[in-house]
Amino acid sequence: MGKPCVAIVDSNTFACIGLKDMLQNVMPIMDVDTFRSFAELEANRPEHYFHYFVNVNVVLEHKAFFVRKRPLYCLISLSLPYCRKAFTIYA
Repeated sequence: MGKPCVAIVDSNTFACIGLKDMLQNVMPIMDVDTFRSFAELEANRPEHYFHYFVNVNVVLEHKAFFVRKRPLYCLISLSLPYCRKAFTIYA
């Protein structure tokens, strides 16, 4: 079995770099890949990832995919109201 893989999906490059660095410091055994869009994730074997850290707007735009991955993703947002909206949709 290979290393656990985590995907970060966010158009904010600095947020992706910072989160990737934090995750790899906490769990150096994992591979962390970053994607600027859902299309980029989709083109790179999305089922391969153990967990997803995803911008809330991406989750809202691609509900069908993330409903199936419900326990496996964490929302990234700078705004609490958007997170509340996303949790309401999936609750």
